[in-house]
Amino acid sequence: MSSDLYAQVARNASQTALAIAPPISKLVAASTIGGRKLYLPEHQIPNTNPNGINTQTWYFQASGNFNTALANGGIQQIKIDRGTGSGKTSGKVWIRLNITNSSGAATQFVPAPFLFSNIQFQTPSGDTIQNFDPWGLWLSIVGCASMDEWESLSDLVNASNSYESNIAIPNGATVDYWVPLQGNVWSCGDIPTRCLMGDSQCYLTFAQPAATVLSGTATGVNLNSLALVFEMQQLDNSLIGALDLEYKRQYHDSYYPFMRVMNWTQTWNASSQYTLLLSGITGGVVFLGFTLRASTNGQDLYHGFPITDFQLQNAQGVAISGAQFIPETYNRWGQYPRWFLGTASQERRIYTWNFSSKDSAPVEFLMTGRVNGQYGFSGNEQLVIDTAPAATTEIQTIAFNAALASGSLYFVWITPFGSSASVSVAFNASAATLQTTIQNIIGFEGTVTVQQAFSVTGSATITFGGNYSARPLYSAGYQLLAYSTTGGSAVTSASTPGVRGITNGGTYTLTLVAFTVAIARISDDSSGGSGRMSIQNS
Repeated sequence: MSSDLYAQVARNASQTALAIAPPISKLVAASTIGGRKLYLPEHQIPNTNPNGINTQTWYFQASGNFNTALANGGIQQIKIDRGTGSGKTSGKVWIRLNITNSSGAATQFVPAPFLFSNIQFQTPSGDTIQNFDPWGLWLSIVGCASMDEWESLSDLVNASNSYESNIAIPNGATVDYWVPLQGNVWSCGDIPTRCLMGDSQCYLTFAQPAATVLSGTATGVNLNSLALVFEMQQLDNSLIGALDLEYKRQYHDSYYPFMRVMNWTQTWNASSQYTLLLSGITGGVVFLGFTLRASTNGQDLYHGFPITDFQLQNAQGVAISGAQFIPETYNRWGQYPRWFLGTASQERRIYTWNFSSKDSAPVEFLMTGRVNGQYGFSGNEQLVIDTAPAATTEIQTIAFNAALASGSLYFVWITPFGSSASVSVAFNASAATLQTTIQNIIGFEGTVTVQQAFSVTGSATITFGGNYSARPLYSAGYQLLAYSTTGGSAVTSASTPGVRGITNGGTYTLTLVAFTVAIARISDDSSGGSGRMSIQNS
């Protein structure tokens, strides 16, 4: 290269060179799983050794004969063994049910939390840590799950995206249901099982199938496995030693929710005021929820009936929920969305009150045990409610062009969530046979009264009852469709639209769940070096 060209290259380089060179990142030695040394930029290394703390899933399996629990009900026990898992719980605690339907036909259950009538945790010494009421657990789940999370969670708890029951389990199918125990003492308090003296236990009381089966039968539906599932840390030996030493040196206290439940089953009248003594609610209440239901079985477990307004009062009748009565629409559509992530309350008439100083306090309390305020209940407080106006039971009329004279008749039940499979019956079936046929449609969750056979005039009136009583159906997307092989399709209309309300003299159950503050303490056990758990839940 000529000297002139060298000079030009030098001039070009001087004009484009950086005035300040960027700093070179400090290199840090890191070890991989295989023991290999790497020298990486410092900013790529986390503060905590990623190989030191991992989260593992620990299964605590039920023992004994639990296979027929869905068909027979009864209590099952799961021990939470000391020493299993090396670190603290670091996530939700779940119930896992693996179910196979061998009944010979499809079976539809209520959502999985309602498969239980009670879930109780006990300390190693037999003291009650907490009880999970199924309705309170349902409120916890749907309240904590945002709509995005509910899209995934709904299948795990056997529910649709609209908080309804999910599809039936086909004959021969095997499914997994996972029930998150929101507010569990282990997930709130980060309690390591290795630091507890003895074995804790969980007693799962299964409800009777009459309360859990919506269609089909539970006979032949087998529970293959039943387990508690903990998300726990997996610590290396040095961290395990530090954890043990920490729990030997000092007490460890943690807040967690304790459910207190009251039920009032009585006759109720429309447009009336009732004062209910909350004698079973004591302790610091962070928030509470209640609902009015026509029964404690089937879909009415989570289909609430309307009230007009309510107020919470102390023993002297002074309001503790604001000076004015809280209208139901404002509570459902205005207050509930501020306090909870889910939207079940708006649709299902769950009424709530938050005594905390923070809007997000109910979710924080359930998920982490954080207490942002509470109101001390003594058992002398009162709930005052004004019931809604009188209800109207819906009647739908199904009309063909003429009386049916031959062929087969088919029914399909339409809901906002899909259509049922069609069921058939003879064209001249009696009103009683038509009634039985309709009530046996898979996915139909109420009762009906049929006025006459279609072979008489070609039309019949269908009066809805049970879980479908006193509520709008046709206008909400629920209707019976009919067609025949000879008469074509019929026209369905709501000859008497249903209206949600109270049937005078009807029997209803009001269920109230208060979430109170409980304290778990782990203290040193000098004889064995591990902790004794003591509970304060009042």
